[in-house]
Amino acid sequence: HVEQLRDEQDVPLDLPQVNADGRRITQVITNVVANAAKYSPEQTLIGITAEVREDRVQINVTDRGPGIPESEHDAVFEAFRQADNRPKEETKGAGLGLAISRGLIEAHGGDIWISESGPEGTTVSFTLPVAE
Repeated sequence: HVEQLRDEQDVPLDLPQVNADGRRITQVITNVVANAAKYSPEQTLIGITAEVREDRVQINVTDRGPGIPESEHDAVFEAFRQADNRPKEETKGAGLGLAISRGLIEAHGGDIWISESGPEGTTVSFTLPVAE
């Protein structure tokens, strides 16, 4: 169902460079976007934005899924954990994508979190330090 999705992008071309392993950060982006696609209704948009926040670049990935209860915002980044409000008929994954992403982002000196969530979507945000 990923092939059917479109995305919205707002990524400035003049973002500063970050100190990062490109393959590992590509893995993070892939994990976060795949997670957004998995929980979004078909034919909905996934938003990807980037901005500079002080000495960090912040990436935001927004889906149009059912949201994640606030009490579970931290838990979804733990290995083998997923939000409890998922459809019963859904094929569950291993619950490792966001846990792996958290480990990779923190190893790069950044942070990852649920910045917004409600009945019409969730935004996962992460930061990476700007290169000196």
